[in-house]
Amino acid sequence: MGGIRRNVVGDGMFGRLIVDPDRFRPFPGAPHAFGRGIRGFSRGSAGMRWRGYAAALAVGLLSLWAAGASADGLADLGTARVVAVPAGDTLAILPPIDGAEQVRLTGLRAPREPLGRFSFGSWPLEERSRAALEDLTVGRRLRLRAGGRAMDRHGRLLAQAYRDGDGLWIQGAMLSGGLARVETFAGNDALATEMLRLEARARKAGKGLWADRFYAPRRAADVTGLERLLGAFVLVEGPVRTAARVRGTVYLNFGPDWRTDFTVRLKPAARPRF
Repeated sequence: MGGIRRNVVGDGMFGRLIVDPDRFRPFPGAPHAFGRGIRGFSRGSAGMRWRGYAAALAVGLLSLWAAGASADGLADLGTARVVAVPAGDTLAILPPIDGAEQVRLTGLRAPREPLGRFSFGSWPLEERSRAALEDLTVGRRLRLRAGGRAMDRHGRLLAQAYRDGDGLWIQGAMLSGGLARVETFAGNDALATEMLRLEARARKAGKGLWADRFYAPRRAADVTGLERLLGAFVLVEGPVRTAARVRGTVYLNFGPDWRTDFTVRLKPAARPRF
């Protein structure tokens, strides 16, 4: 395979890169940066999100996230009762809203096999993640809010979810317990900053999936290992060695040879997001 090259933003996906000034010095004509976190490897040629270097769920602790998560700017989709939890980031609801009987929790990626992709078998903590979401939501009425596109191609609502009564922010609860990762998309990145903060805190504390080596960031220099993970949803980290702009497209090279090493491509439409 002639190098691993993926679009950071394309086909409606959302990308992010945060510079870490404490780890690397800038080289002439390029940003000093540390990219981490392939998001959406399972979505083909698009969907990577980059950012800087960076369990039991206690009800008292989780309630804090309800106060910290603002719903300002989100469109109200209505309320529904959760009747089942197919996965750690998906809810089955009644009554249907706009014909949708399932809700995909926006910005969340739980441990699971991607829809329509080849099987990796059971993912570590997959059942624990699903069970945690079940405990938080089944039998409860949720208020659903959209921060962009409100339905995906599978006919599921895309929403931030808040529990009626105590106002608990479901995404925040899952992230703070380390039972999901952040995955945002172009046009559906509402509350991304707060979600990333909660994920980073859980990772630093080694909560949930962050205590499992399966979810540890992969090294950008390990090209052979990364090729074996094509189609998986993983984090990747490493220093940007060189950068170049060719006809408006920016290339971030994580090795000396872009033809064979790990390289990120930022299309012109993606650059304003960085």
